[in-house]
Amino acid sequence: MSSDGDGSGVYARRFVRDGSPLGDVFQVNSTTAGQQRAPVVGVNRKGEFIVVWSSNQTGDDDVYSRRFAADGTPLELEHRVNSTILGAQSAPALAMNPAGAWIVVWQSGDAVFAQRYDADGAAILTGGVQEFQVSEVGRAASAPRAAMDQDGGLVVVWTGAGADDADGIYARSEEHTSELQSPCNLVCRLLLEKK
Repeated sequence: MSSDGDGSGVYARRFVRDGSPLGDVFQVNSTTAGQQRAPVVGVNRKGEFIVVWSSNQTGDDDVYSRRFAADGTPLELEHRVNSTILGAQSAPALAMNPAGAWIVVWQSGDAVFAQRYDADGAAILTGGVQEFQVSEVGRAASAPRAAMDQDGGLVVVWTGAGADDADGIYARSEEHTSELQSPCNLVCRLLLEKK
């Protein structure tokens, strides 16, 4: 990252398979106010990509994203991912499947939230709302990560406290439906599945 005229900006550069640069470095963020930080990127099978980052351009941190064509041409202006604007929305992570559907997860206070999108960049409603809480209400959660398969099934993991107040790594999974399954302790579940 380097200066975009007002604090730090988010920059990208494309590369071919052998690691050779494909074009010049370009600026991802279109709004330069405040600090732009913690970028993550996802790519679909056509080479189109999404960049997601955290920015304090309006005061508290919010999560922003921007889509690009395979040649690096922007497909849209940056937009705020989170609907909740009270408090810091930070630590974004991104998962994208080969068809181009994607999900952004982030930390909102002591909880983990998510927003899903279709391959055209349209927000998908989950339970009638755009963003939704992934972690259990009332249980501290942080450092989210996500993975999505080719059919749109997904898993979101985070660190935090579970129902027994034990610290651990927790997860929610979705198997091609609109509902995430109840949180579980991922480490315990993996140990049970190995038996």
